[in-house]
Amino acid sequence: GSGDGEVAMSEPGLTIDWEPIGPGGKTRLVVADAGGNVVDIDTADLGRAGDRDVLARRLASRLPNTPVAELQAHLLAIAEQRCGLAHEPPARGPTLSDAVAAWRATEATPVVETGLRPVDELGGGGLALGSLTVSAAPPSVGKSALALQLAIGAASIDASLRVLWAAGEMGMEAIARRAICRWSADRKPVPMSRAALRTRLSHEAADELVAAMGDRLHILQPPLTADRLDAAIDSTGAALVVIDYLQLMGGGSNDASGMNREQVIASISRGLKALAKELDIPVIALSQLSRQVEVRGGNKKPM
Repeated sequence: GSGDGEVAMSEPGLTIDWEPIGPGGKTRLVVADAGGNVVDIDTADLGRAGDRDVLARRLASRLPNTPVAELQAHLLAIAEQRCGLAHEPPARGPTLSDAVAAWRATEATPVVETGLRPVDELGGGGLALGSLTVSAAPPSVGKSALALQLAIGAASIDASLRVLWAAGEMGMEAIARRAICRWSADRKPVPMSRAALRTRLSHEAADELVAAMGDRLHILQPPLTADRLDAAIDSTGAALVVIDYLQLMGGGSNDASGMNREQVIASISRGLKALAKELDIPVIALSQLSRQVEVRGGNKKPM
């Protein structure tokens, strides 16, 4: 042939003559019979496996005596000459050396500092980016209050931080009362009872709270689903997410899949972990434990 290469095929007399067109893997291919008559002319990017596959099937429809697999092999052989595919080293995954290089590239482990020392110390300075933290306890022992303290603390330390609170249980008024009490604790403390009575001091604390972070703590109200959570994170730009609480999240298609509730919750948890890792943000999920563990004899460990 007159091109850069020629490949003989098993079907007697047939050849594929080829020549490069421009940069990359774009190639002009001419299929000819023993008499030199052109059977097919095609142009394809042989550097792309999908293009090679489509071309092989199209040629097979014109050459009934030539199997698709043979054509695929011929096109790959041409691609190896045309694009140097055979000389590319096989891709390898990251190694410990890569991990250490990534560690060296940052001054400190990226975290969201909360200001609550025991939590920050456990996480190497705060809530690690890309992490899912689950706080599990029986009802009415302070899970929501703790999570709100972490959220408000983080938003107080970082004036640009936006928080998404997925409120499956608490209403707006309850969130406000708890937030006012938490905010005031390090200033002029307002007890829950005073916040409920709307005292002058509680109004002053509320004004300060709103001025400091009123538009940076976003509230997602029920129903809590993965789709609504994704949309809320996207629209608010939240860099910290709190789920209050895990058992109140809907499982979407899992709910109708025949899975029991325990399996659904496990699936939701995996989804939240994947979400945190994908968006590189910390997610806090509160989880209810049954009070039956308190009255059960023997081992008190949750089942």
